[in-house]
Amino acid sequence: MNTAKLITKAYFFGALSISFTHIITSAHKMGGEGYEPYIAPFMVDGVALLGMHMRNEKYDDRTNKIGLWAQSTAGLLSLAMNVHAAHSLFGMLLGIGVVVLFLVTEWMAGNIRLRTDSEAARNAAANAAAIADAEAAVAAANAWLSACTHPTTCSSAGQCETKRNAAAKRAKTTKRNARKAAAEKRVLEGMMN
Repeated sequence: MNTAKLITKAYFFGALSISFTHIITSAHKMGGEGYEPYIAPFMVDGVALLGMHMRNEKYDDRTNKIGLWAQSTAGLLSLAMNVHAAHSLFGMLLGIGVVVLFLVTEWMAGNIRLRTDSEAARNAAANAAAIADAEAAVAAANAWLSACTHPTTCSSAGQCETKRNAAAKRAKTTKRNARKAAAEKRVLEGMMN
């Protein structure tokens, strides 16, 4: 888990625990006795958490819609109970802030993506293409070298090409010199006759 997700989860659970205590206080204010106020947070924020889970990408559209409905309804009830638990204006603002923080951190946690996740696939594809190109170049060079007919095997395709060009140039020069010598011989034989 990366640091951003860890921090987001810490804020999420912090908001959830504050909301938990506010709902208990609100249930006491409404006359809850004994264990009753301590069950209320599970009925309110617990349903909101279940709705949040139902909105996960792995579930179908119908389940997502039900999850949104459950999370929205429980979230509104949580907001009302968080505000009801307040003893002052600051307490009301804190109650609203807790529910907003709960929703924002839940949204943030679902939208944090590592850059390397998408880039890793692109880099792997680019590396695979580069490796394929290099392998093709090596195969072409090996094919060229296996066709090398020089007395000493060339160490590279470039060296083989240079030797071949030099041999072709020597052959051309030798032919030209032979033609020249033949022409001079004819001239000399013509002078002797």
